[in-house]
Amino acid sequence: MEHIQQLLEDKFNVELIRLYAIGVKDRNLFYKDAAVTEEKDSYILVFQQFPSLNTWDQGNKKVSIDRHTGVVHVYHYDIDGENWSKGWYSLMPQLTIELDTLIEKMPSLIMEELIEENECYRTETKRLKDENKELSQMLEDSGVSYNKEKVTYFASGFEAGKNLYRIPVISGIKVSILNKLSFNNGREASS
Repeated sequence: MEHIQQLLEDKFNVELIRLYAIGVKDRNLFYKDAAVTEEKDSYILVFQQFPSLNTWDQGNKKVSIDRHTGVVHVYHYDIDGENWSKGWYSLMPQLTIELDTLIEKMPSLIMEELIEENECYRTETKRLKDENKELSQMLEDSGVSYNKEKVTYFASGFEAGKNLYRIPVISGIKVSILNKLSFNNGREASS
């Protein structure tokens, strides 16, 4: 199908395939780039984990897209426990979808993940802020003289937390693209 090749020429679509294959939450464990190669009946993309996370390529993901039907299959690389130089790709069940459907549905799934992740950041930031207030008040109540500039342990958490209010920009997808994904939660996605 000619349109499959055209879809795979779009880097945004390849990123959606990557996030489908590895999972949005694991996006920072894998390299961003993958070359699209052609086999007799399929287009192949291989997504590699960072070397520190695997041994002998275990954990890498391979995506096979049928040239005729557009069906996407995801495979996980396993190794032989007794012979680490020997390995194979095993088909991952439940990760099969048509390419057109994947490209249509993934943006909203990504946004759901990011909104959920962002809510966790907000909760943690609120906790840190409350904790910082308590620590600050304890120091004030103790009557011990101290140099506020040198007391950083109760201020640094909140300062770090303030940066977490934003929607994180996922690997390779620009903010402008995120804004197009119909995210409407009272604020625009920002970097």
